[in-house]
Amino acid sequence: MSYLAPHFDHDVFMSYAHGRLPGYSAAPLRDWSQNFIDHLKTETFALRPDIGEVAFCDDRSVDPTAALTDDIKVRVERSGVLLIIMSPAYLLSSWCTDELSWFKAQFMGRRLSPGRVFIVRAVSTNEDGWPDFLKDSRGHRDIGFQFHRETTEIGIEPYGWPDLRSRTEDFNKTFSTLRTTLIGRLEALRVSAQSAVSSVLPTPAQTGRMLYLHAPPGADGVRAEIEDELQSEGYNIAPAVPRANNDTLSAWQAEFNERVRVAGSCAALTLLRPTDDPSFDNEFQVVGIDTLNRVNKIRRDRPLPCAILNQSQTPFNDADYAERSGIPLFDLSTPNWLPEFKVWFEGARA
Repeated sequence: MSYLAPHFDHDVFMSYAHGRLPGYSAAPLRDWSQNFIDHLKTETFALRPDIGEVAFCDDRSVDPTAALTDDIKVRVERSGVLLIIMSPAYLLSSWCTDELSWFKAQFMGRRLSPGRVFIVRAVSTNEDGWPDFLKDSRGHRDIGFQFHRETTEIGIEPYGWPDLRSRTEDFNKTFSTLRTTLIGRLEALRVSAQSAVSSVLPTPAQTGRMLYLHAPPGADGVRAEIEDELQSEGYNIAPAVPRANNDTLSAWQAEFNERVRVAGSCAALTLLRPTDDPSFDNEFQVVGIDTLNRVNKIRRDRPLPCAILNQSQTPFNDADYAERSGIPLFDLSTPNWLPEFKVWFEGARA
């Protein structure tokens, strides 16, 4: 479990290039970077065992900068701190080329929260080639933590090259500063996250009979009808979270975070299945599984009850999973669905 759990899955996501020549197995830049990560992890624990093991995310089986898969994007999104090991190979990676807009949104979003991005200047680079978002408001590159000698040349190796088995005095000084600063940032981020959660966690009096009613796209009419029925029985319906206005990962993440916030302030989460459209499978995955899991990590000992309001009498792919997870289906085609829902609701929140 990460130090920042349940607010983040990982404490630090390490982003570095392998720099491996095609056809060769040797990758000294990868080796230096991974040894750097291991030193940072073990020394942090040795000096601050009171905070436990800091969870570093670095996939040893793939180059984290080679291809920005959805899985890697999610890992970055769910990490408290982003640490970049800078090198000429890094500037040629997909982070700064193929997926420039996504990475820019990630970087700029974190830069608004001081201390959530660290840059380790490993191999000397052409600073003119740095993307604008890695520079300050005056166009100067981020100073970061320099682990190579002062130089204007490009491609000067970092201290301890190639495998970091021998550490120089200059390395140790900068490394100590980085380690101390990182620990301080993680502690501050944890306090900030806990304060933010405590300010939005609902009390029983606040949640009352408030429901979060989620409906798939195009089902506004059906949602309005069900909302009227629920309100006639004394339930309050939280405003629906607007869909992302574009298909970027950052926009989707903003929508997801807002849904977690709103749903977490309700007494129950309900999903409307108006038809047998297979797209509901995705809605259930995102809301009935992912959103619910994130809310419950925050609520901890007060899990959020969840139910499906099923207007279609046909089964859906994840119906068995829903049943195993304690998520009931209420058949809206039967006249007694609302009394049955009321019995479930009162029992679930008791």
